Amino acid sequence: MKRKILALFLAALTALSVLPASAAAKAEVPGMYGLWSESMDAVLTPRRQDAAAISGTAASIGGADQEFYPDAVRLGLEFQGQAGQMYFVAVCKGEPEKPDLAGAVYVDQYTAGADGRVVTVDSRCPYPSSLSNGVYTVFANGVRLGGFRYYAGPNPFRDVHRDDYFYKPVLWAVDQRVTAGINDFEFGPELECTRAQIVTFLWNKEGQPTPKTTVSPFTDVDENDWFFKPVMWAVEQNVTAGIGNGQFGPELVCTRAQAMTFLWKYLDKPEAQAEVSYTDVARTDWFYASVRWAVENGITSGVGGGRFGSEDDCLRAQIVTFLYRAVAQ
Repeated sequence: MKRKILALFLAALTALSVLPASAAAKAEVPGMYGLWSESMDAVLTPRRQDAAAISGTAASIGGADQEFYPDAVRLGLEFQGQAGQMYFVAVCKGEPEKPDLAGAVYVDQYTAGADGRVVTVDSRCPYPSSLSNGVYTVFANGVRLGGFRYYAGPNPFRDVHRDDYFYKPVLWAVDQRVTAGINDFEFGPELECTRAQIVTFLWNKEGQPTPKTTVSPFTDVDENDWFFKPVMWAVEQNVTAGIGNGQFGPELVCTRAQAMTFLWKYLDKPEAQAEVSYTDVARTDWFYASVRWAVENGITSGVGGGRFGSEDDCLRAQIVTFLYRAVAQ
C-alpha cells in the first residue's frame, strides 16, 4: 500500500530531485519520508545522526499522504536472509532495478544471525553528506529491499532561518561552494571568522586555483596548513600582504575594515565617490577607500551610532553576506 502511495506521489512531482514549494516551506531541516519495503521482510526505520530511531508521523509534506521524519539522516534496516550468509547492503540514488555499486551513496557488508535476520542499526548508513533531494533504493546482494525519499534542502542548517538577514547569502555560499557548514546541519553563523577563513572563501569562489608560490613568505603559514594555497593565492592576487613583521595572522579574527579591504582588492579596487562620515573612519586610514566603496555599493552601512565598526570582529554570517552583496546581487 505504501509503495502505491509513493508511486502516486512521485508522479505528481515535476522532477524527482526537487520537492514542491509547499514542501520546502514546511521542512526546514533534512529528513526522510515515504519509506517503503518490497521484499525479504525488510523494515526500514528512520534514525537520527546518533542512530536513535524516530517513530510516529512527525509532519506532512506538501499536503501529500506521506510520513515525514525531520532529522532522520540515517537508516535503520532489518531484513530476512539466511543464517550465516554475508550480505552486501547498498543504498543507490533513484529507483534502479539493480544496484550501481560504483555510484552508491552507501555500501557495507553484514552477516545474518543464527535466525537469518540481518540488522543494520549502526549510525553509518548512509552518510548524511552523501544525500541530496530525491529517491533512494536499498539493496541486499542485488535484491531490492525497499527505499525512501530524502529531503536535504534547500536549507540543511538548523541555525539558519528564513527571516535571518543572512539566509540567502548562506544558501548562496553553500551552493557556490564558497563554504560549507561546520557540520552536516549547522552553519555556525555566530562564530567568528578568521583571516584564513575569509581568504579561503574568496579562493573557493574562484574555483580553488593553484597558486604559483610554493614557499610561504609568512612565518605563521606553513605548506602543510589547510589555508596555505588560499593565502598564497591571495598574496599573488594582491588581495592581501599580511599584517606585517612577516606574518599573515591566519588565526586572527577578521575585522570589518579588513573584510571590506579584502573584498575591495579582490574586485580590483573599484573607484567610489561616496562620502562617509563615521567617527571611526578617517581619510588617512588605510581602509578608507574600501569603506567608501562598501557604503556606495550597499555592502554595509555601518553598525549604528555614527560608527562603521572598523575594528569590530566579523562573524561567519556577516562575511558571507558581505561577499554575497559584493558579487551576487
